[in-house]
Amino acid sequence: MLPKTAAFAVLATLAMAQPLAAEEHYVLIMGEGFFPETSYVQDGDTIRFINSVEDVHSATARDGSWTSGDLASSGFFILDVAQGVKQSFTSSRDDTMSGQFIFGEAPLTD
Repeated sequence: MLPKTAAFAVLATLAMAQPLAAEEHYVLIMGEGFFPETSYVQDGDTIRFINSVEDVHSATARDGSWTSGDLASSGFFILDVAQGVKQSFTSSRDDTMSGQFIFGEAPLTD
């Protein structure tokens, strides 16, 4: 039988080894920007970009490393999030529209 401290150590190690559940984040492509402009993500999460306007739009990494391609109204694109994925993006139709995702927890607000 394991001593209590050894059993606790084994349980703690197993608990830490379990992956956290991935989340799916939603970013709406609006007529004048992305909503939300900033999403807080973790490795393994996904971001679902949804075109909520009637015009064709896209979400594209500023360096061109990924793109949703043209999305028709109500069209969507799912981006798998991993460290190293370019985090700032814009629309191919309007480069004044911009957004970003940040790895980590959202800051606490009052």
